[in-house]
Amino acid sequence: MFVIALTLVLNQAGNPPPLPPRNGQPTQAQPVPPPPPPPSVGKNDGFSPPPLPAVLPPPAAGAAALPSLVRVKCPSDCSARVAGGVGRRVSSQLWEFSDVPPGKTRFDIEGFASINIASGYLDIPATSEVEVVVSRNRLALGTITPRVAPVANNGVLSTAPGMLRLTCQKPCTVSVDGARRTGENQTGQLTIGNVAPGTRQVFVKFFGGSAQSAVQVPPDSEVFLFAQESSLRVTNTKPLH
Repeated sequence: MFVIALTLVLNQAGNPPPLPPRNGQPTQAQPVPPPPPPPSVGKNDGFSPPPLPAVLPPPAAGAAALPSLVRVKCPSDCSARVAGGVGRRVSSQLWEFSDVPPGKTRFDIEGFASINIASGYLDIPATSEVEVVVSRNRLALGTITPRVAPVANNGVLSTAPGMLRLTCQKPCTVSVDGARRTGENQTGQLTIGNVAPGTRQVFVKFFGGSAQSAVQVPPDSEVFLFAQESSLRVTNTKPLH
């Protein structure tokens, strides 16, 4: 009996029971297993929309920027040049320039006896009708409206040729776009017909000098020019019909 009792005591001593936690001591938290991942959705399950692309496609390119129609208003009699070209003289204080490219554009305004009134650069928007106001030796943008291209009957753009009426201070020869032109000459005025509408390069040669300028020729219109040995300017523009 003594041997059996001793064996029981030794077995209990080799494997002591766990001690109870002390008062106020927290028990060790057991690790919590992570939640299971959500079920994957197949690409062709028929319920989920396709994933968005990583990079959205660029927007469609807009229409090309078109030139603008520019009207220069002066406080008194003036002559105007835009990007070195001469436009249409509507009145003694108003000049009109068609097909002016958008962007920084040079303006030169002269008064009586070619005295400079104002000059500088303005940022011309595309596809617009732009008003440029000259005031106190300064240039400023006025009203800007979307441009509507003038059309002839049946919605077809007019391509009727124009006419140049050139008055030279002295005997002269005239070239248009590099080609020498002749025409009816009465009382010192040279009339050149069948001139294609648009911007034409007019060159006038005198015995002692020359003058040249880019001249806007509207469709079915006549453009009046006055040439001296050092200058060429538009004095008026009128429709032919």
